[in-house]
Formats: sequence, structure tokens, C-alpha cells
Amino acid sequence: MKAKFDEISSNREIIVEKCIFSDEVDFSDCTFRKKIVIKDCVFKKGIIFNRTYFVNGFSFINNDVCGCINFENCAFGGKIKIFHSKGEIYEINFTASVIKGLLELNSLRSGIFLSEDSSIKLNNIFVEPNGYLIIRNINEKHKFTGIINFTDANLLGNVVLKNIYLKRFLLTNAVMVGGFFTEHLYFKEESDSQTYVRLKDEALKNNNSIKAMQYREKEMLSYSKELNAQISYDNIGTWLTDKSVLFLNTISNKNGLSWLRGIIFTISCAIIFFWVINFLGIENNYPRFFVLDLKTFHFEGIGEIWKRFLNMFYLIDFKEKFQGTELNAIGETVFFASKIFISYGIYQTIVAFRKFSK
Repeated sequence: MKAKFDEISSNREIIVEKCIFSDEVDFSDCTFRKKIVIKDCVFKKGIIFNRTYFVNGFSFINNDVCGCINFENCAFGGKIKIFHSKGEIYEINFTASVIKGLLELNSLRSGIFLSEDSSIKLNNIFVEPNGYLIIRNINEKHKFTGIINFTDANLLGNVVLKNIYLKRFLLTNAVMVGGFFTEHLYFKEESDSQTYVRLKDEALKNNNSIKAMQYREKEMLSYSKELNAQISYDNIGTWLTDKSVLFLNTISNKNGLSWLRGIIFTISCAIIFFWVINFLGIENNYPRFFVLDLKTFHFEGIGEIWKRFLNMFYLIDFKEKFQGTELNAIGETVFFASKIFISYGIYQTIVAFRKFSK
């Protein structure tokens, strides 16, 4: 049978200590104008505080909970401390709650452990401009379980996330006006592109360009996968354009992170176009740049070939470097395409070289 303490309106400090509750405990629709303290208790089937107003603080310390801790549609004033919660916690739910003061979800002695599919729900939460939300020490290092979900959250105040190791993390459609600070936030599964956009933007606000670039790479990869689910007959042109740009950014410099990939991309393009022009792009009455002896796999005149190959990197007077060689229609077309791709590769290499100066 549920233990019901709902619709309490209290003007006095309340302390609940060293109690064992075998059934679910319900503090819904209450108003606590003075501080309420719940510590060293056991809740075998969870605890509910839905639609409760904590006017002047709340402490939930060192409690053993099996089930859910539910704060849906609550209002938090003063200092809210949820420390050292342990047990099999399936869900900590702050959906549609309002934080007016400081709310800290923390475990100073050991991490709060979330099971594989358990979650901390912060959907549609409202952190007021003077509000402060701190979440720290969720799971141990490299134990990537559980979800933190800020979908549709309104974060006008400050949010701090530290030492958090999750299965998944979401910031979809979140409005982030105040400060958003993360340190050692890791999640195993890919999130959506909106989450990475918001994490990237906040990293840039905090002058953490390296972290921002890492989030940008994940943003592009995530957006590429999202595009696959959005393809239709009506948007096939836009889909092809976006997919092509994303693909080229990935292979040319790993979305701005790898200058080595930029060099490899540029040289590879030059080699491909050089071969195509040599075998398909020169008029029949003109000699080729090189001849491949298929019997011995021997190139004739390696030094001359190398010099002619380097001419591929001249972006302006390309043709004049191949004195007397006439290109046919295919050669002219490939020549034009080669300048685009080689120029693009050089640019992408420079961009990746400058990644730490952004």
C-alpha cells in the first residue's frame, strides 16, 4: 500500500530520518515553506514529489532507493541537495520543473550509478536566470550507462555537468541562454546533430576550441545519418548536395581536424586526374606524358614524369607547363575539374593546419 503524505502545507522544518518504507512514498501536491530534510532512509519502491513547491530548500541525503525519484512539475527555491543516492535507481525525473535557486545532484563519496536504460529526465525543465543546476559524479569512469535528457529544456540560468559517463545525452530543442559548463562529459552512443550543435556552441563560448572541433565532427557525422532518413522525391536535389558536401569534408580533412588527410586527398586527386588526362585527354597526334609498360611495370623517364606530375599543382598557368601538348575535349573537361578539386584540397589542408587557431 502506498504511503501518502500528499497535499501537505507546512510552515515548519521537517526532518525524516532513518526510516524504511516498503511501499511507494507519495509527497505530491505539497508546499514546504521551510526546509525539508530526508536522510538515511530506505525507499523500496521509490518516492514521488510531483507538483510540490520547495520554497526554502530541500535535502535528500544518503538514501537508498529502489525505483524512481519523481520531481515532475515541481518548483525549487533555496538550496536543493540530492546527495549520495544509492540503490537501483531506474529514473530521476525533473520533467517540467522550475529551478529558482540552486539544485545540486551529486555524490561526494561515490558516483550515482544508473542502470543500462535508466535516466535522469530534465525534459522541459526551466532554470530561471538566477537559477543554478549542478550534476556531478554520474557513474564511474568508462561505465557508460543511463541517459540524461534535456529535450525542450529552457536553460536561462547556469548549468554545470562534471564527471558524467553515460550511454546517451540529449539537448534536442533546448534553449540555452545562461552558462553551460561541462567537464568530463562522455556518452557512448551517438546523439542527434542538435545536441552536438549546442555542445559545440557552448564550448566556443567557453573558449574551448579543441572540444568545439570534436563536437563539430560528431555534428557532421550525425547530420549525415539524419539526412539518410529525410530523403524523398521532393528534396532529392538538396539531399544530394548536402550529402556530397558532408562526404567531401570528411574525406578531405576529417571536418577540419586532419591536415594529413588534406595532403593525401590533394595528392590523390592530382594522381587520378594526371592518369586520366594522360590516357584519355591528349589528342592522338601528340605524345603522352608517360607510357606504362605492362610487361615489366616500368615507367619510362621517371624524372620527366615526376616533373610533369608536379605541374598538376599549378592552379593558373597549368597548360603552359605542358609545352606543346594539346588536350582533347575529355582532357579539357578533366583539366577544369582537376583545378577545382586540387584547389579545394589545398584549401582544406590549410584549414586543418589552422585548427588550433580558430
